[in-house]
Amino acid sequence: MNLQRFVQKAHALNEWRIQPLLPPTITQPVLSLHREENRDKRLEYQDFLQQLATALQRYGTPAHRLEQAITDVSKVLGMEVHIFSTPTGLFMSFVSAHGQETSLHRVTGGELHLERQSDIDELVGGLIEGELSVCQARRRLEELAAGEERYSAWMMLLAFGVSGLSIAVLLGVGWLEVALSFVGGSGVGALTVGLGRFEQTSRLLPVISSFLTALFVTAMASFFGPIAQSAIHLSSIIILVPGLSLTVAMTEISTQHLASGTARLSGAMQVMLQLGFGLAVGNILGQKWFGVVANQSTGTLGPWFFWSMLPLASLSFLVLFRARPGDVGWIILAGFLAIGGSKLGTELLGDQIGPFLGAFSVALTANMFARTFKRPTSICMIPGIIFLVPGSIGLHSISAMFEKNTVGGMETAFTMMIVTVSLVFGVLFATLLLPPRRHL
Repeated sequence: MNLQRFVQKAHALNEWRIQPLLPPTITQPVLSLHREENRDKRLEYQDFLQQLATALQRYGTPAHRLEQAITDVSKVLGMEVHIFSTPTGLFMSFVSAHGQETSLHRVTGGELHLERQSDIDELVGGLIEGELSVCQARRRLEELAAGEERYSAWMMLLAFGVSGLSIAVLLGVGWLEVALSFVGGSGVGALTVGLGRFEQTSRLLPVISSFLTALFVTAMASFFGPIAQSAIHLSSIIILVPGLSLTVAMTEISTQHLASGTARLSGAMQVMLQLGFGLAVGNILGQKWFGVVANQSTGTLGPWFFWSMLPLASLSFLVLFRARPGDVGWIILAGFLAIGGSKLGTELLGDQIGPFLGAFSVALTANMFARTFKRPTSICMIPGIIFLVPGSIGLHSISAMFEKNTVGGMETAFTMMIVTVSLVFGVLFATLLLPPRRHL
């Protein structure tokens, strides 16, 4: 009996000790709630990263900078993300303990917007440094998407005209060509603002603009006599020439983003073909309707006028690339560095390799600007590089091929590629010497 009572008391004592440690009615709901909270937070982070990547794509961020920014943010959020971007698509794969989820987003090719790039760069920096939460960053992205543009339509028209005028001066033509380039550039601006609102017409904007500009130039030549028709045409449509896209494409290829670079290169060549076709058809019809007039300049302007036009050209790029007004000083400095470095490089290395020095000086200054003020390198880089890009050489190449001058067209195209490679390596060597340490 005593042994039986002892065994019963021992069992009771064990039940009293073990029971509080294993409460099945309490532990299971807590674990489920914890898993549910983690899942909700993971989905919230995924949606935010997709929204951020789409915004970067929309505002013209190159693939190598876009992917690096998303990777940096995902590490801070404690997520493993693999991203693959092209000019028209985003692949994002999210890895978690439950497996891997992959999403595809079809996006339209974004237009360059330097102010929005600055805003998003500040947003990404705030997230990484812990100054912003994901909810705050999401609200900021929504505010940026819904915000009004700083520059109105009439300012864009004026900027197109001023850019045409400035480029004509840089090409070394006379007063008449400069004035006609302003008119032609303003006309291209009107077409861009009007036709760019509709998807179907925006796809044909390059060929329509090039065709109408060619008709305008031949009509003016028949009225005023011999003028530099090719210079006026190039100055008027210079903003549509995809020289910058070509340079960005080669940069992406050089940084091993082969798919994005190849796709962007194909898009640039498609635009170049549209411009060349419009120019060829416009010249043929214009000469039939208005007659053939010699293609020669009415004069040249002095070198002092050449350098005085650089600030005016930079002001037009400030508006066309939608930068902040406070960045105008750096944009003007980038223009002087680009032209001055290119001229010095041409004297030392020749016409084809000379732009390397201009691109190197611009990129070095842009990286220093990014490190000092914690701003994107594109603020200085793009307005400076735009003076050096070989888009005009590519347009001459396409025009020569349409005129059945195949050998001359191929030689010009090869020159364009050499100049493009010179620009790319100038940027890459400057980045190697002084990394920007910024996300965009």
